[in-house]
Formats: sequence, structure tokens, C-alpha cells
Amino acid sequence: MTTSKTLYATILGGILLASGLPNVYAHSVDYRDAHRKGLDITMEMDSAHNRHRNEQRKGPVIARARHSEYEKHGNSRYVEQPKVLPMFSLDTDYDQVEFFRGSYTSITPFTIGTAGKYEFSLTDLSFPNDLKDLGAAITTSGNKLGQLLGTGNMIFDAQPGKYFLSIFADTLRSCDLGQFGLNLHALSGTPNTPSAVPVPGALWLFGSGLLGLAGMVRRKS
Repeated sequence: MTTSKTLYATILGGILLASGLPNVYAHSVDYRDAHRKGLDITMEMDSAHNRHRNEQRKGPVIARARHSEYEKHGNSRYVEQPKVLPMFSLDTDYDQVEFFRGSYTSITPFTIGTAGKYEFSLTDLSFPNDLKDLGAAITTSGNKLGQLLGTGNMIFDAQPGKYFLSIFADTLRSCDLGQFGLNLHALSGTPNTPSAVPVPGALWLFGSGLLGLAGMVRRKS
């Protein structure tokens, strides 16, 4: 009797075990897949963390580079490289009006063909607020002829040659709009037009005397 019960239990256990193997295998496969997916998710999280950490490391480097630029230019805002405008010849008056946002810097080469006195004027045209900074200078490659800070004008002597007009302007805030105008001209009119030389009054008297003397000689003859 005991042997029969043992045999029956063994057979029943074997049937139950055999019927449960697919479920156990399926659970094992699901666990392996979940484990693999978990590893993939973990690797993605690690990769994102590494990218974030690299960006954090680059942040101070970029900040230090910008701070270095600020210290180099002596300004709380980054100053871009100045624009180099086309060269012009000061044979006639030169006018320029610029409309910009934030900061403006430019260098304009120009030539003068006749020695003389020249006048340069600079005007702040911004509204409703004036510009924070506005200035200009006229130079050669190694000498400064004059400069202006803010609205005003200056007179300078120049010889024939090449010169440079440098301008900088800055608004109160980087998002503000600014505007300025300038004029450059010769004081004695057009440089290439020579002025008329007056005839002395004594020359006219001398000519009149000669004509009168010629008339008297004709009458006597």
C-alpha cells in the first residue's frame, strides 16, 4: 500500500513538474529579456549622465573663455570684431548714418588728396534714450589726429595720404536699438577747386594810367 502511494505521488509529481516546465521556461525567458532591457536602459542612462557631465565640464571652460574676452576688451559685454567699411576719397563731403542693436564698431579707410583743414562731426541720433557710449577717432597708421567722445565736432589738419576713421557705440542694454550720424568735409570748400586770386588795386590804377598816357600821345600827333 505504501509503495503504491509512493509510486502514485511520484507519477503525479512528475506530471505536475512536466506541465509546469513551459511556464518556468517562459518566466525565465521573460526575466532574461527584462534583464537585458534593464541593462540597455541603464547603459542609456549612463550615457546621458556622461553627456550631461561633459556639458557641465565644458560650461566653466566656455565661461572662462568669455570672461577672458571680457577682460581683454575691458567691457561687461562681448565686443565683436569691428566692421571694415569700403574706402572712400574725401573729394566731396562724406556722410554716414548707422542703425544698430547693442554694440557697434567699425573702421573706415579714406584718402585725402589736398592739404588743408578738415572738420569731422558726430551726432547721437538714438531715441528715446541716448547711447551709453559713442566715440570716434581719425588716425593714420601710426598717429592720431583727433578724437570725439559723444556728440560734437573737431577740426584737424591733414596732408595728402591715407587715413582711418574708427567709430564705437554702445546702447544702455544689449537689446536696445541705437543710431548715430557723422559728417566729414573740408573747411575751405571742395579740396580740388583752387580759390580765386584777387587782383591788387594798384594794378588797375597802373593800367588806367597807361591808357590815359596813350590817349594823350595820339592827340598830340
